[in-house]
Amino acid sequence: DLHDVKLIDYGSASIENEVPLSYHIQTAFYRSPEVILKIPYNCAIDMWSFGCFVAEMFIGKPLFPSGNEIFLLHMMAATLKSLPPDTMLKRGERSSEFFHMKGLQNGVDVTKLRDKITHDFSSLDERVMGSESEDSEQDRHCLLDFLKRILVYDPDKRYTPREALNHPFVADAREDIISRSTEESHEIKTPSMNESKFVPTKPLKSILKKSSTLDLNPPLENTLNTAGYLYQPRPSMLHPNGYPPRATKLLETFYNHIEIIPQQDQLPLIDLKTPIDFTAHNQNLTLDQQLLWSLSSALFENRLAEWLRALVAPGMVHGVDKFKRQHAHDAFATVFGFLAYGEREKASDEAKRLGDFNLSMFIVHTNSKDLSTTLGRHLGLLKDSVEWQNYSVFRKKCWYLISGQLGCVERDLRVTEDVSWQCVVAMYLWYGTLDSLEAYNRVINPVDSLSLDAYKGTALPEVECLWYQLLQLWMGDASEAHLDDWTTDFLWMLSLYRPQILPENKYILRWCDELENLDMTEWSLFVALFLKNTQQEKVRYLLRNGEWEDQEMLIQKFHIPKKWIYVAKSLRAHDDWDFELEYECLLEGNLLKEAMMALLNFLLPNHFYRTLTALRTSLTYLLEYPDQERDDIQLLKKAYLCLISNDSEEKEELIKGLEEYAILLQAYPNAHKLILSLIDAIKD
Repeated sequence: DLHDVKLIDYGSASIENEVPLSYHIQTAFYRSPEVILKIPYNCAIDMWSFGCFVAEMFIGKPLFPSGNEIFLLHMMAATLKSLPPDTMLKRGERSSEFFHMKGLQNGVDVTKLRDKITHDFSSLDERVMGSESEDSEQDRHCLLDFLKRILVYDPDKRYTPREALNHPFVADAREDIISRSTEESHEIKTPSMNESKFVPTKPLKSILKKSSTLDLNPPLENTLNTAGYLYQPRPSMLHPNGYPPRATKLLETFYNHIEIIPQQDQLPLIDLKTPIDFTAHNQNLTLDQQLLWSLSSALFENRLAEWLRALVAPGMVHGVDKFKRQHAHDAFATVFGFLAYGEREKASDEAKRLGDFNLSMFIVHTNSKDLSTTLGRHLGLLKDSVEWQNYSVFRKKCWYLISGQLGCVERDLRVTEDVSWQCVVAMYLWYGTLDSLEAYNRVINPVDSLSLDAYKGTALPEVECLWYQLLQLWMGDASEAHLDDWTTDFLWMLSLYRPQILPENKYILRWCDELENLDMTEWSLFVALFLKNTQQEKVRYLLRNGEWEDQEMLIQKFHIPKKWIYVAKSLRAHDDWDFELEYECLLEGNLLKEAMMALLNFLLPNHFYRTLTALRTSLTYLLEYPDQERDDIQLLKKAYLCLISNDSEEKEELIKGLEEYAILLQAYPNAHKLILSLIDAIKD
């Protein structure tokens, strides 16, 4: 029959009731949720894979294209618009690795997938109904219903093969085949086995093909755009111009600003040198984010006073003019206005014009010299004089301000009253202590009647303002900084250069994860090098599980040990049950001891069939081993050659050698069983 389907390649097949179950099964793209979560499974896992195959045949691309299991779960959640049921999660040995398990949040029980940056990824409905195809809407709906009954998390509720056969999507096709076969049987002669020319028939259901030419190497889509509704991550500041290009530029600049010192077979040492220019990396950000980056540069370069002046400068003309109009009776309101915007020279000139030469002098000189003692003494004498009683309100305010006395300094005299909150913050730093917000925080968090009076006359800050949060983190109250509102790349760099104000490793790990999710795993590995105490574990994890490609970049640019990379490549191959590739990777990395263990414990046992082809393949693996002088290699070659040639000479001596070797391998079950099998085969 032309429509017969042949099932082949049972290399990784297992018995359903076999105990213990192995979870090193199923190709990643088609891996079922119960295998990922490590829940006891049955043949229902094959129905999940089948559903993935059917969807891929129609869409033209894999439904879940990732080898990373947390990504797979996010893709499943986004595609199926749901999470695995609680009953599954409670049974899964690995559930806690991928999910924030149930707990109360705002009085509601929630289960959340662990945080991952979301990519564009659409639901199953959108992918099936929106795919380019000649098929009718009715056929699409039929396929969609079929897939939704197979791609079900709970294996007990998933379609069985028999149920799938009875679904209209398959049943209608079967009727069509039977009907068409009956009609064609009168017209078409069944080809005989001797006929050399075989003409395949056209697929009966066009719904399982694309109308356009099939791309043999379809690009894998970026995934995960809707999984965010399950666990909405912090704002990641993805911008229209794209995060990856900006991130790449930042990382390249940072890389060129540090020194990486290679270490033999160990991760490199890194010399951070001086902080890079944060301002150079604030493009394509909101204004608030740009100010965050530029302020950090000012803080590292001790330019805070200048930065604050530039911040408030756009409002100076309007602000000073406002003081003039509102306090026209007080000429010193203009001097105070200039001081409120940090314009000391203009304030000094205006004070001089108004005849207060001492005030003019102190305004200028206190900017560059520590005259606090002299100024304090002078202000004390001035306040005791009769002259002081005749000073206007703003003239007094100017004296108090330059001496660093802000807030409520006299009854009903509040220095910062009617000043914008941005200027108030700046004034406490310009005229108080430039490296502390302690005095300012005492005013906005009153604890007594005096500070409460000052509080009433002080404009309160916009606490959501990011640059204000950074100032508080740096020199004030760290609890005012809502770090989840900041971009992770900024937090990462800040944690490197100012580790005393941020939790160790937290934002390095977060940046690692975001880069990995942005398909920038090579750079994620680079960032992992900055971890304290846990860098080795993270690097090894990323090498084994991350989707990196540029090996030369890792070795030559980041100086990650070559040995680590080949060990990771071999482990990835082992995880996929590709023992031949595992062996090749270990040989390529010159890891001969590890290669020998892989050969004995996995590759040779996996290929041990008493067929000539299998024996020759195994002999080839032995011949590929570089050290052919090893006693065990020579012994194994003799054993395989004996079986291939059926040579009975020296059989007893060979068996004796194998028996002695088997004793040495008792701690390695697979290798031990292989040698015993070889002995039995030779004896037969």
